[in-house]
Amino acid sequence: MENIKKELPSDRTQRWRKLERILDELDHNSLRYLPPEYLVELGKLYNETLSDLGEVQAFGDQPELRLYLNNLLGRAYGHIYQKKRIRFREIIDFFVWGFPELVRQRVHFIAGAAVIFLFASLIGFLCITNDSKLISLVISDSWRAGIENDIKQGKIGANFPNEYKATISSKIMFNNIRVSFLAFAWGVLLGAGTIHILIINGLLLGGLASIYQAGLLHIEFWSLILPHGVIELLSIFICAGAGLMLGYAIINPGPYRRRDWFRHEGLEAVKLVIGCIPLFVIAAIVETYITPAPLGLMVKYVISAVLLAVTVLYLALSGNDGLDFSRVWEDLKLLRKQYT
Repeated sequence: MENIKKELPSDRTQRWRKLERILDELDHNSLRYLPPEYLVELGKLYNETLSDLGEVQAFGDQPELRLYLNNLLGRAYGHIYQKKRIRFREIIDFFVWGFPELVRQRVHFIAGAAVIFLFASLIGFLCITNDSKLISLVISDSWRAGIENDIKQGKIGANFPNEYKATISSKIMFNNIRVSFLAFAWGVLLGAGTIHILIINGLLLGGLASIYQAGLLHIEFWSLILPHGVIELLSIFICAGAGLMLGYAIINPGPYRRRDWFRHEGLEAVKLVIGCIPLFVIAAIVETYITPAPLGLMVKYVISAVLLAVTVLYLALSGNDGLDFSRVWEDLKLLRKQYT
């Protein structure tokens, strides 16, 4: 560097040393852990040093300096344009913080999906209760006859053999994921496909509720639906909300180009669907091991209430703009140290 000092202005050598210091820092830390001003400075220094290299190459009489600048720029390029590697910690952070925050940001689409489903459930309930001509659209005659025959015999639910429970749980989980994925994917049909799936499933739930109420087994029916249903339905609403996002992005891209806005909203929607996977796993486990278990009706209703409260608290409070549970935990540890 001494030869460089003699032949080039000192501000250039200072620039290169500064770039070198930032790159040394980056070798020990990820870009995300450095202050924003470092990143801005890195881009500025990279462009200026690239210009310096062009000037040096134009003279062509300083091979050592060319080699030094090429190596320096090569290191900078590797940090600036490196492919982002997804770390395990980032995956955990997404499910703990990012997903709940995204749910809150897009809650209007999720609420819209819930309203459509619940309205369809009410229609399905009324169709069966009032013997509407639309009954066949809600539930087939043969299926209804089979359910009513079971009700007469006092049958409701099923006790699965232990050796089959893991298989049944996985089948339930993948079926729920499939339905939710369809509700999401069909959003590209301007949201009509998503609405169709919500209506069909809503009509079915309402129709079944009406049949079991007529057979005076509605309390038992809901004790079998709610333990897993509180998580499962919330997850379906989230996935369907993601589908409505796709449809709305096509219909109303706002000030953006339709293709760009659809790509942006599509990425956000995919994140919502992925975030629901752990919820579906939990719902499938509950449906397999708790729903058919010989527990008291009140116990199942209490379990349903607890699962609903925990899920809602997770979605409502966890995240960057919600309650930082890790910070609360640290505060509790500090309080403990003060009083012990």
